[in-house]
Amino acid sequence: MDALLELRPTATGAAAMSEECIGEDESLRLTRSFTIFHALMRIFGCGNLPSHLVLHILGADHREGTTPQQTRAMFVDLLQRLGHDEHVLDLDFVLCGPNIPPHLHGTRHTFVHHHAPAAAKMDQNICGLDGVWQESPAATPGMRTTRCCDSPPSTAGALTVRLWYNSGLYHDVSGLFATPDAIFLFNAGLWGYDDWEPTLEYILGCDRAACPSDHVGNRQASPPPIPATNPRPRNVAPVVVTSYCSEEASDDMETLERVLLAEDGSFVEVSPGVASSPVGGLEWLWKPEVNPHRSRVPRRTECGVEGRALFENHSWQALRPLRCRHFSKATCNEGLW
Repeated sequence: MDALLELRPTATGAAAMSEECIGEDESLRLTRSFTIFHALMRIFGCGNLPSHLVLHILGADHREGTTPQQTRAMFVDLLQRLGHDEHVLDLDFVLCGPNIPPHLHGTRHTFVHHHAPAAAKMDQNICGLDGVWQESPAATPGMRTTRCCDSPPSTAGALTVRLWYNSGLYHDVSGLFATPDAIFLFNAGLWGYDDWEPTLEYILGCDRAACPSDHVGNRQASPPPIPATNPRPRNVAPVVVTSYCSEEASDDMETLERVLLAEDGSFVEVSPGVASSPVGGLEWLWKPEVNPHRSRVPRRTECGVEGRALFENHSWQALRPLRCRHFSKATCNEGLW
């Protein structure tokens, strides 16, 4: 029987998962929710999230759920903390990647998570895995939508959640969705798949064709509740990448920096943790380190590197693209956040 979950204060005031007091199976279920929540706390600080939060999950697959009910059950702990602890009222949760199940592609699903203490337990059972979801008119032409029949209109103590699924490549379809506050790539294996490169160029803000002094893509103060129809802006949202082990995390970091290199290989670290090239720049919020909210269930695979023990979200790193594309040390810091 798994041990009970223990919450403890961290330096940011948020609660963290105590690995000594949680079973292996629970660590696998909670790792995505806890990784997202504590990354947001580390990046934005406790109490600083917008009331309308937009999160994009890239490379999503069956592990994020093959039905909206399963996705909701997978992330219910995240929803509880965002609503109850951080007072988020609306969450747009975009899951994007070629491994999204075909029946979910192009769909939107809306439900309400009740996080008030008396209602939270009941709410988790309303549509955890067995709830009935009904079709409702699409907000966007060509997009199928559903709404949980048991979800009443949003009230105090409730978080309205919209799940968006798309099996396209992110750099091709990102303009369909509201501007993200943060982007997450779980166990993406950036080092092993060349298909990631166009998407990485986009989320790093690389623009090999634009003038180096061009500044575009300033995000809106509050993201719209429905997908944006304007041409996609240049990404400025922070990006969190997780890896199965420390070695893969280092390989992923090298891949991110390689994508940032210009064609002539020029790359400058203008200050500790800040790098720039003629096509873009990034600030490392934290470089690869062991994720305290990783799964402790070993991942079984036949295609891994011999000698590497693999765990979901074992390591994490975070960065954000720079607004500025200037390449000189004297001017590169002008456009930092």
